[in-house]
Amino acid sequence: MRVTVASTISEVERLRPLWDELLKENRATIFHNLDWNLLALRTFTEEKPYFVAVELESSATIIPVVVRDREIRLAGGPLFDYRDVLHTGDDDSFRLGLEKVAELELPWNIQGIRAEAAHSLWAIPSQPWTSAPFVSLRNVSAKEFAEKHTRSRRALRRLADLGASVRMVPAMPELIEQLYREKAKEPAGFGQNVFQDSRCVAFMRNVVSLPLTHCDVFLMEAAGQRIAALITFRDREVRRFYTTWMDQRWSKHSPGVALLYHAACETLAAGLNCDYMTGEQPYKMRFATGSVPLYRLECSSAELRACLAPEEARAA
Repeated sequence: MRVTVASTISEVERLRPLWDELLKENRATIFHNLDWNLLALRTFTEEKPYFVAVELESSATIIPVVVRDREIRLAGGPLFDYRDVLHTGDDDSFRLGLEKVAELELPWNIQGIRAEAAHSLWAIPSQPWTSAPFVSLRNVSAKEFAEKHTRSRRALRRLADLGASVRMVPAMPELIEQLYREKAKEPAGFGQNVFQDSRCVAFMRNVVSLPLTHCDVFLMEAAGQRIAALITFRDREVRRFYTTWMDQRWSKHSPGVALLYHAACETLAAGLNCDYMTGEQPYKMRFATGSVPLYRLECSSAELRACLAPEEARAA
């Protein structure tokens, strides 16, 4: 048995061989990328790492937690939609890892655990939080999607009549920074606008420069001006629709929704699924063919220890 606690960035970096090995065994998302996690730790320095790695003959686990505001959270600052551990094999290494984290004697506050993980692996009681809508090629083709959403197709055509056009471009750090500085000016429509924190803007600028980040931006422009944008990340067979922005002066023409429709059509035609990410906003649900439930895990240190106790002890 080998148990490692990484409490500095350099110690977290030394977990890379095991991290990369576990990535191959997991249906991980871009938010499990170690370089993304390291960038988050360097950006949001109030989050102190306490990454626990456990290796047994029968299983291996990395639990990438941080301590923030006297609470245990999964790493990623405010910008990671999906959070979870990396794990393979039986549950023994995971439970040992939880026991090690429990030594901190702090409450847990974790959001964004996908349903399958919340129900199968975590020993902590979970509660429904929100969902992540998606459009899957299993449910609809690009042609069927376009035929189903004629209202959005007409909105896109009306915008074209007004001189608007759409193009997809690779993300460049300067473009990403410009878009998120504009995003920071928007009022919060769902939760808080995290991009009012300049560190979040800096993170997004830096993350698109990482070698394994595949970021594309859909731009809608008219008269040489950007009127809407959609920032997406390619993640295996999925395009993740991470951020939408629109010029409020064009709001009556709904360029953001029209751009989302166009990007979905293009994504499906390219043989990819669409992930609309966290939140059940109406404009997402209008297009979605399904959604993945997301869960919140909250418990005190004592409650965690009770969950980890042997079954006979819990029954006593």
